[in-house]
Amino acid sequence: MSGDGDLTWVRPPEWLAATLEQRYGRTASSAATCGSAWVVETQCGTRYVWKTLSPRAHPLSLAAMPYLGVRLAARGIRVAAPVLGRDGRPLQPVAGNGRSVRLGYLQPWCSGAPLQMADRQQRLGGLAATSAMHATLRRDVPAWLRAAGASSVPLYQKMRWKFRFLQAVLPRLCAVLPGLQARSAELLRAAATALTALPPETGGGRAAESAPPPCVDLPRWVPPLTWCHRDLAPHNVLWREGVPVFIDFDQSAWDDPLGDVVQFCNHALWSDSVSQPDFFELLEVYRRLAALSDAEWVRLCRLAHFPDNLVRAAAEWCATPDRKETRDKLERAAVRERDRLSWLHQRA
Repeated sequence: MSGDGDLTWVRPPEWLAATLEQRYGRTASSAATCGSAWVVETQCGTRYVWKTLSPRAHPLSLAAMPYLGVRLAARGIRVAAPVLGRDGRPLQPVAGNGRSVRLGYLQPWCSGAPLQMADRQQRLGGLAATSAMHATLRRDVPAWLRAAGASSVPLYQKMRWKFRFLQAVLPRLCAVLPGLQARSAELLRAAATALTALPPETGGGRAAESAPPPCVDLPRWVPPLTWCHRDLAPHNVLWREGVPVFIDFDQSAWDDPLGDVVQFCNHALWSDSVSQPDFFELLEVYRRLAALSDAEWVRLCRLAHFPDNLVRAAAEWCATPDRKETRDKLERAAVRERDRLSWLHQRA
């Protein structure tokens, strides 16, 4: 969470005040909405953020974050992990909600500003902290916790879903963005290149048949996994006193760390504040810090081909095609992915 200059403080809703009192033993004096979350100030002046679990959240992962937060703090990596309730659990039911049970969690308020991708120190600092987080949680997560935090929708499954969605929606996109038609085949090839970095899909069926086969020049082993954040948008990596702070671990899970790296790079691309050298510097810096093998480096470069900004914007546009905001995002995404294709050609 950033500074509080744009927050409007009000009396806490009854359910929020009751939840903090009953579940955490804290008395809320005021509250303010911040996106989908609530910022709460207690009588003693301490601030917290309350978040109700979204359908996309991974409850077991959030339950593990206090434990993992201690491991990260020991390595100097700053995170805002959920606060334990009176019963010793991080996830708590919302008070006064009748028969409907909603879960949420309380996390410390962080007063930093969202990471600025235009600032080289911040983007490289955020990526370096991401690499350190991956290394720490690969070593320090016990086997039982790995099993509990196994992602229900891992990177590989998400990317195959996105590839099939892109195949289906691209004709519609070309109809509303005429300039996209000339690059449509190239976009699909770039997406297919990214999928060759994934392990073979098991189970057969239409899903396996529609995806490009794994490239034969990559070893057919399961890539090294670790605990991943999986939502590395700039607003989830705050910059405070020259140090990145990770927040909002709702979607964290045991997964492929290269997914975090590519996601971070995609946000840098979306920001329109990085050049071609900046984009590839991010990949190179992670390669060095994480000591990637040659095969892992090849995988990372291929994953970076995927036109994720366009896919995400297209999904929003399909849901609300008549809104100017989503149409503008779609146009912006098309330009960003044009830049990616151009950079990849120059790099090749």
